[in-house]
Amino acid sequence: MKPFLIIFCFVIYGCNANPKDAKESTHLVYESKTLLENNELEKAEIIIEKAINLDNTNYAAFNNRAILKSKQNKSPLEVIADYQKALTIKPDYEISLFSITNYFLEIKSYKHVISSANIYLDYSKKNQFPSEHIEHIYAIRGEAKYMTSQFKDAIEDLVTALQYDSTSAATHKTLGDCYFYLNFVPLAITEFEKAIAYNNNYYQPFLARARSYEKLKPKNWEYLAENDYKSALKINPNAEDIYDTNSDIFKRVKGLIK
Repeated sequence: MKPFLIIFCFVIYGCNANPKDAKESTHLVYESKTLLENNELEKAEIIIEKAINLDNTNYAAFNNRAILKSKQNKSPLEVIADYQKALTIKPDYEISLFSITNYFLEIKSYKHVISSANIYLDYSKKNQFPSEHIEHIYAIRGEAKYMTSQFKDAIEDLVTALQYDSTSAATHKTLGDCYFYLNFVPLAITEFEKAIAYNNNYYQPFLARARSYEKLKPKNWEYLAENDYKSALKINPNAEDIYDTNSDIFKRVKGLIK
């Protein structure tokens, strides 16, 4: 099987375009980017296919076709295949490495988020990748580890992400969730407080902090939990009990809104 795959890849990607076609293909990729951003998908599809026909080693064209297929709600296999074609041609292509990792998160394939993030971060040590992208990859790898109950490993990634951007409300919130499940509830509350401080229109940390008060039961805990549930439901009246706490306080507060 391995020799066949090597030959197969060579057949697809081994033919370099002449300089004129390669230049035109690159121009078309830039044009397709604008079309994709404007959601002109039919036009983008024509342009991208033309770019690939002119130069089948144009990794950016395959990347843009993956984005197109995602926007067209094509199957994940089709989307991933084009990202992988781009990365077969240029394994350290930052845009595709970043995009495929985010796509895995979008489709909730957490195992692949982690493996793809590992590859991204390995290449980031050898290349000058954008620091904001590195921060984001650490954050979503941490989120994927959290979603797969790898709480201690998730904490390491989330703390690293916060070293790049200490103001990320989402990262503080996920870090707080990890601490909660490890029974470090006071630490969890601290992280939820930071998430709220950085984005007081983010309702999930209010729910998380309320749940923490109900578990820890500090002084006036019922009052504190009720206030947080009220704050969450003020931001999002349709908020649900996302942590499945079956909280009587949450039910009471939500009942008053209806």
